[in-house]
Amino acid sequence: MRLNDIVRRGQDFLRTEQGRAVARKAADGASGVARKVAPKRVSAIDQAQRAAHDYLDRQGGGTPGTPPDAPGTPGR
Repeated sequence: MRLNDIVRRGQDFLRTEQGRAVARKAADGASGVARKVAPKRVSAIDQAQRAAHDYLDRQGGGTPGTPPDAPGTPGR
């Protein structure tokens, strides 16, 4: 399997609700560890976590705060 195939499959997985849930859980876990390791950098860690969640929201085609697979979502 070529690297391009792996990247494409990863991107396709992030477009599913299950993929976004897994990615959110990983981002939340990583930010939790980072908070323990670098408590003085909590604001930067929170900013990175918000950016990750915003990216995941865009992968679903929804707007932030709206479930991406909700009926009536633009582009569906």
